Amino acid sequence: MLTMNSMTNSDGNGHNNCTIANCDCRTRTVKLGLSKGNTYEIAVFGADRHPTESNYQLTLSGFATKRTVCMPVCGDGVISGSEECDDGDQNMDGVYGACTKECKFGPYCGDGNTDSPDEACDDGAKNGASYSTSPTDGCTQKCQRPSFCGDGVVDPQEDCDLGNLNGMPGVMCGADCKRIIG
Repeated sequence: MLTMNSMTNSDGNGHNNCTIANCDCRTRTVKLGLSKGNTYEIAVFGADRHPTESNYQLTLSGFATKRTVCMPVCGDGVISGSEECDDGDQNMDGVYGACTKECKFGPYCGDGNTDSPDEACDDGAKNGASYSTSPTDGCTQKCQRPSFCGDGVVDPQEDCDLGNLNGMPGVMCGADCKRIIG
């Protein structure tokens, strides 16, 4: 810990900044209020106007010298290194939309794999269709099949939609969901 004992380094004029010739700045320490176990950054700024030499000396004592290794820790709740996700103690394998215990994305809408029962489709980055020409084409942002002609719902692109009755004889709605004028 750094402490300051500047009262002994007074120049006699109320200045406790070690500015007199007989003041030894090497004995000056500063109380910083640091707490044991915390990590702190030390930034040192100097304006040494002597380009051919350096007369700056910084001495720190009482610090642990054990070398640390900064590595991502899966399960600490912090995404770092090669982790795709990290939900801390909520990481779970095999859960839809969750982060795995290896800090990789679990199954989710948009991964390009259709994960039943949560998804009817998954076209990955191509998800986003709002309408399709058939019941098996396209995929919405929520990994469900988009509206299509024949689903029984009249969409903005359609004049009519009677589901399986579209295009049947005597029905005024064609197989293309357009009105038959007859």
